[in-house]
Amino acid sequence: MTNLELIDEAERNDDGDLVVKREGRFGNEHDVNVSKLFRPGKRTKASVQWLVTEARLHHEQDGGLDNPAFPANGDVADKVLEQLEDEPYDPAWLSGPAERGEL
Repeated sequence: MTNLELIDEAERNDDGDLVVKREGRFGNEHDVNVSKLFRPGKRTKASVQWLVTEARLHHEQDGGLDNPAFPANGDVADKVLEQLEDEPYDPAWLSGPAERGEL
């Protein structure tokens, strides 16, 4: 199946995204969100160390990260902020492409 055939088969869900139904390995049916599959978006990470490292790199490169990861949840964000408390820089995700309301 080509990408175009996949898109032709897709239907819009309540959010307006294109989705197709697929059978999983164990026979269960699930939706595959084609809109998200072909459109890059906000990256998330659950690794505190990863997010701290991105913050440092973002600072050292004068804002050079173009798509920094966001914390996977509030607990991860709190731990990152705690580790960065004594550092001269902020988390890289504060300068990311996602909308502020998505945090």
